[in-house]
Amino acid sequence: LGGFETLPEAAAAAAARAPPRERPLIEVLAVPIFGTIAAQELTSRVLAMRDATLARSATVAAGFLYLAVGLIPVLIGLGAAATLGTDIEPEQVLSHYARTQLPAALYVVFLGALLSAILSTLSGALLVAGSLAAHNLMAPLAGPRLTERWKLRLNRAAVVVFGVIAYLIALGSESMYRLVEQASGLASAGVLVLMVVAIFTPALGGVASAAAALIASVVVYALVSALDGSMPYLASVAAAALAYVALAPFGPRAVGAVDRAQPGFTEPS
Repeated sequence: LGGFETLPEAAAAAAARAPPRERPLIEVLAVPIFGTIAAQELTSRVLAMRDATLARSATVAAGFLYLAVGLIPVLIGLGAAATLGTDIEPEQVLSHYARTQLPAALYVVFLGALLSAILSTLSGALLVAGSLAAHNLMAPLAGPRLTERWKLRLNRAAVVVFGVIAYLIALGSESMYRLVEQASGLASAGVLVLMVVAIFTPALGGVASAAAALIASVVVYALVSALDGSMPYLASVAAAALAYVALAPFGPRAVGAVDRAQPGFTEPS
């Protein structure tokens, strides 16, 4: 490939030939950065830690590891730009680059591993969505008469429904990148605001303000995107923050928030 000294020239050539961005750079960077912070994978693992010290150190270590692993696709993209040129379809770069650099046997193995990673991520997302819908929405509505067998059936049905919805959304999408951007932006803005408030000002707001923040973020993101706005994600984050603050004095408080706000409160070991 000519060594690392060719990578700056390849990056400059790719930037020169790239089409103009539809959205400002701050919006393009905000979606993956803030969306990753508010990802359910990170949140669930942090909440599962046995104490705050372990959660803090594990998060920081994972952040450095995330940056190190994240440099791999960057280097692959720069190497592909140096060898394949910049006119290739962006979403086909990885497969074309592997086909030109790997023997046929390893190329088949690579495609199998890539497909397995995609299916694993997809199945995990569908299972999470189905479980949340079945246990947090349908089960409370059905009441205590709902048996475990019917809970399992509702879970399976929800997975199928969300799979069909995901398929229909994919059919109407422009590209895979746009799908990932929309999924991250639509789901993470409200959760990001709730995480920041819960960490730094746990005494502020409650159930009503949290629900308002989640609803406002989804509505504003969908509305700004439908109107071809340039910064739907940042607008949804701002809307979620304003909705949370506006309804903070109303509604019941979150469980444990009042106790944590008291002076001298310490977390149980």
